[in-house]
Amino acid sequence: MNSSIENHTMKRSILFIFACILALSCGKQVSYIDFVDTSIGTGGHGHVFVGASVPFGMVQLGPTSIPQDWDWCSGYHYSDSILIGFSQTHLNGTGCTDLGDILIMPMNEIRTETGKQSDISFGYASKYSHKTEIARPEYYSLLVERYNIKAEMTATDRVGFHRYTYPAGKPASILVNLHDGNSYAKAQMCYVRKVDDYTIEGYRYSHDWSPNRKVYFVLKADQKIEDFTAYDGNVAK
Repeated sequence: MNSSIENHTMKRSILFIFACILALSCGKQVSYIDFVDTSIGTGGHGHVFVGASVPFGMVQLGPTSIPQDWDWCSGYHYSDSILIGFSQTHLNGTGCTDLGDILIMPMNEIRTETGKQSDISFGYASKYSHKTEIARPEYYSLLVERYNIKAEMTATDRVGFHRYTYPAGKPASILVNLHDGNSYAKAQMCYVRKVDDYTIEGYRYSHDWSPNRKVYFVLKADQKIEDFTAYDGNVAK
C-alpha cells in the first residue's frame, strides 16, 4: 500500500516538473546582452574600453580621448568628456597602452589640429556627455556636441560599421586620422588614397607596446565622396 502511494506521488512530481519546463520554454526568450553593464571597469584603474565588438573579433569600435596618464591606456576613461574620434581597435583591461588605429572623426568643418585637454577651441576635438551615450556590447552611440552629429556604430567579426547623422544644412565631412593612436607614440608610417567615389584605403604602421604593428584598412562610404584631401600634419598634399 505504501509503495503504491510513493509511486503515485513520484509520477505526479515528474509530471509537475515537466509542466514547469514546458511553461518556461514557452515564455519570452531571455537576451543576456540586457544584463551587461559595459561601464564596469571604465573608471579608476580598470582600463576597459567602451564600444561595439564581438568575442575574438578583429575590430573594437569605440570613442577615443586625448591620451593622459596610465588610466587612459584603453583610449577611454569614464571621467573624461573630450572626444577626438572613433578608432577601430582598442585594448581592454590590459594595463598597457596601444592600438587606437584608424581614428575617424565626423565634423562639419575642416580642422586638422587635435586640440589639448585644457583647450580644444583651436582643434577638432569635441565635448560629449554620458547623458547621450548608449553603450551595449553590440552597439555604441553618442552625440558629438561640437558639431551636433549623432554617431552610431556596431561590429562583426572583421568589419566595423559607422553611421553619422549630420544636422540639416551643414556639410558632412569626416577626418581619418592615421597619425594618432591610444598613446603618445605616433605612427611610424601611414598612407591613404582615394580609390573611387566611395572607397578610401590605406595603412598605419606603429611601434608601441606591440612592436612593428601593421594595420591595413578599406573604408567604404554609402554616399559619394565629393572631395578628398590628404594632409601631412597640417599641410595639404
